[in-house]
Amino acid sequence: MSPQRFVRVLRLEEEMTTLRELPKKVDEVGLQIVQLRDEMRVEISATREGLRSGDHEARRLARILYEDVLARIAVLGEGRG
Repeated sequence: MSPQRFVRVLRLEEEMTTLRELPKKVDEVGLQIVQLRDEMRVEISATREGLRSGDHEARRLARILYEDVLARIAVLGEGRG
């Protein structure tokens, strides 16, 4: 066998070894995608819950301020009468 042909055979063997490992690597990437999707779902749910909680708090504070303004207006109205 000529040296050039021998080198070609070695390269082909290396490429075949790499190709044999490809399905395993694809499976690993698929697993990572599934894990990422699950983590994102959990984080998005937590973010939504946080926004809801913050929204309730904002409404509660707005209600307190509204009632305070109404009370002040009533006091000012009493002072005029």
